Amino acid sequence: NHQTHTKIIHMENSGSPHYLYSSYIPIDATISLPFGDNYNSWKKVMHMALLGKNKFGFVDGSIVEPAFGHAHYSLCHRNNNIVASWILNALSKEMQTSVLHCSSAKAIWDDLKERFDQRNAPLIFQLKRELVSLKQDSMFVFSYYAILRSIWESLMELKPTHKCTYNGIQPWCDYNQMEYAMHFLMGLNESYLLRI
Repeated sequence: NHQTHTKIIHMENSGSPHYLYSSYIPIDATISLPFGDNYNSWKKVMHMALLGKNKFGFVDGSIVEPAFGHAHYSLCHRNNNIVASWILNALSKEMQTSVLHCSSAKAIWDDLKERFDQRNAPLIFQLKRELVSLKQDSMFVFSYYAILRSIWESLMELKPTHKCTYNGIQPWCDYNQMEYAMHFLMGLNESYLLRI
């Protein structure tokens, strides 16, 4: 059958998310998720790693495993297990135990997201307090900027995303950038402010 032959060729194409390289090794996430206090950083690293390996579709639901007996079930099932093992290897032992019951890479991803991806007010409050109290003091400008940027990025990850497809979001983005610059300037030492 021509259609089946085309699908098999697609599965063997190195650009396909189903393609398995013989050299695939587990993702070295450099960040191990213990109990959720670093979930946003962990999620960002895993997202980049899975996108880089063309496997993010197995956790976001855009690649659906076919029914048992389907011609591509075995290949999809293997991919799913590989992605699940990468996620598990990037978790602490305690966290691994808590998600071993999950039936797929997507189920593990969703379980972790449900538990830890909370846009909670206490964390936002803590980050805003850090941002407002941050001053350059004796730090080099680049050190001060690195800390400010880390806090700012953490706050941005907690903000709801806007799904506007037109330029309606641009004023919000511009305001956001201006606010970021203001926070940077407010924390600089007076000697730098006099040069501006």
